[in-house]
Amino acid sequence: MTTLGINSESQLMDVFTQAFESGTIISSRTSQYGTTVMKSINIGNKGSNNVGFFYEGGNMSATPSISTIIPKIYK
Repeated sequence: MTTLGINSESQLMDVFTQAFESGTIISSRTSQYGTTVMKSINIGNKGSNNVGFFYEGGNMSATPSISTIIPKIYK
């Protein structure tokens, strides 16, 4: 994450907020436990982060929990 310029908890929280509010949905998966929506945001020209938001029981109006973070670094 430091390679992408994310060095503090507050910066990481900003990434989560940006992904939730304006990230591009790249996948959605539903299981017996709930629904995970994967969103992607670019981090400048350094890379991107994919963030998975889990909606327990598939309740899309509930506040999701973060289930996955996948950083991608551009070379």
